[in-house]
Amino acid sequence: MVMKQMTINDAMAENEKAINRIVGQAKRKKARSQADKVLEYINRYGSITQRDANDLGVYRLAARVFDINNDPKYAGIHIIAEPDEAVNQDGELVKFARYRLAV
Repeated sequence: MVMKQMTINDAMAENEKAINRIVGQAKRKKARSQADKVLEYINRYGSITQRDANDLGVYRLAARVFDINNDPKYAGIHIIAEPDEAVNQDGELVKFARYRLAV
């Protein structure tokens, strides 16, 4: 039996299908869950940070990412955290996590 190896483009297409399915379901409902908001934001902008999530009303981003990665509703979607850093308003270097879809 020969198994087809999935390319990065195939994986990205599968992620896109899964996200579109979830977003479509969320739009049909009146209230979206915080996890749906996070997933929709990542789909639109490519990644999300805690500061971005605060603007969505999501104050526990890591918990929502955990929910997405472990809930059967979001099967086929996996979000990873990458370290990032920036200079804050006081000129200090700060480190934080940036979440994006795993390919």
